[in-house]
Amino acid sequence: MVSFRMSQRQPCRAACIAARGIARLTLSLGLFLVPAAVNAQARLDLEGFVEVGGEAERYLRVLQIAGLVPLTPWSIQPFTPTQASAFRAPNPNPWSARLNPATGFALARGVELLRPKGRVIGNSSFPFQDGPGPTWAGRGLTAEVQAGVAASWGMISAQVAPLAFIAQNASFELANNGASDGQQYGDARFPLGIDAPQRFGASAYEHLLPGTSFLTIDTRFLVASLTSAPQ
Repeated sequence: MVSFRMSQRQPCRAACIAARGIARLTLSLGLFLVPAAVNAQARLDLEGFVEVGGEAERYLRVLQIAGLVPLTPWSIQPFTPTQASAFRAPNPNPWSARLNPATGFALARGVELLRPKGRVIGNSSFPFQDGPGPTWAGRGLTAEVQAGVAASWGMISAQVAPLAFIAQNASFELANNGASDGQQYGDARFPLGIDAPQRFGASAYEHLLPGTSFLTIDTRFLVASLTSAPQ
């Protein structure tokens, strides 16, 4: 999966021109790969874990409203492996093949290779965040990739799906928050807060993170999990 978005708050300049070039390349590759993608029935998200706020989770909610999957509380997430199995079984629906692939790429019994994904984000002016996950897209271009494996043995499930991103983090005019040094990049009203920085430092940066990795024990009466996935 490759996605692209761009803010439209100011006229595009150098970053926008580069972003357009990447968009054209992505579109060209997408058109070239369409026949293969149709035959393969591309899966949703990484496929192994129903990600909070992901494509599969949003689609399952629509199916639940339509009465095509079992009713379950939506206020506690992520779903347990038992819940996810119940969701993936049910009545035919437009994305049955994508939600319930017949087979994945099995590495061994109970171990499956997840579908890798990547995206390029372009912010032509003030950076903003519009989705879950650890990637912060500054001004300019940000590239993200994720891959991994999932495994299940009875009541034990595990997934290792690290995520890496690199952000150009180009400069722009900051709102004056009255601070100096590193704190000048903080929120305009609350420079000491960590929730809404204007910019992460003065240069490009990259991170390798655990992504949506977890180890879960799922029993009839108790679910215990060690996870780095969104909650």
